[in-house]
Amino acid sequence: MHDISWNAKRGRRQEIKEHIRKFLLYPGFWNDSSKHIKHKIKWEKILFEDGNATSIPNKKGVYCFVVEPPVVDFIFETRYLFYIGKASSATLRARYKNYVDEKNNVGIGNQKPRIKVQEMLNDYYGHIYFFYAELNADLVKDIEEKLLNMYMPYVNTSIPELKISEEYKHIYS
Repeated sequence: MHDISWNAKRGRRQEIKEHIRKFLLYPGFWNDSSKHIKHKIKWEKILFEDGNATSIPNKKGVYCFVVEPPVVDFIFETRYLFYIGKASSATLRARYKNYVDEKNNVGIGNQKPRIKVQEMLNDYYGHIYFFYAELNADLVKDIEEKLLNMYMPYVNTSIPELKISEEYKHIYS
């Protein structure tokens, strides 16, 4: 981070550095129509907060976490897609509750909380939204894979069509 000069005190510089994220943007997948989703998806959006689980339907579907800075009167709306997931064996509401547990340092089942997921949920709490779309169960896996391949979100550690070489895995860890 030597190419950035932080005009701030040491503690503030460290805090700012902790929020630097690396994104992979690959137009090749955006332009490949075979990778596009052919079904109309109706996205719903809710602020990710512990008490909002009952607002999420008990249906199958796909979801994503998006950070939206609360900046008004700017030239354009800014959003950062961090994570994409599916609710195929569980419902969207159950998956939402899993993420509330992970945010609060409780793992899913007998798993430990995932560090990148937990950091995302805690670092941007109050600014992170849960977008979700109800889908027929037979479409969920295919649409999640297409979304992952198209956008390659920072927090997802597995992208179906992307194999990351060992020397570049540090970007995603």
